[in-house]
Amino acid sequence: MFCSELDLKPQGKLTVTVVKASSLKNKEMIGKSDPYVVLHIRPIFKVKTKVIDNNLNPVWNETFELIAEDKETQALILEVSYSTSVSTVVGHSMHAFENLYCA
Repeated sequence: MFCSELDLKPQGKLTVTVVKASSLKNKEMIGKSDPYVVLHIRPIFKVKTKVIDNNLNPVWNETFELIAEDKETQALILEVSYSTSVSTVVGHSMHAFENLYCA
């Protein structure tokens, strides 16, 4: 029987709080960049913080719940981007579930 990644069953819930960023690099010619963070485990289920306008030290304090389906192979992906006519990724990190703290 064929089983695709879409057929995975939820194994747990990951709660993530995006607190803040500091000393981001400015990419704007006038003013400051407008950062936000995108989080996902699977690219088809992305969540995003609000955009903080004109700020290189943004504070979000936003909490998200993501569904984990395969704790051995999946990871949490975070991308810091700037809101422009074409979104620009300025930072990226990947965290394997085995390295994350579980309460």
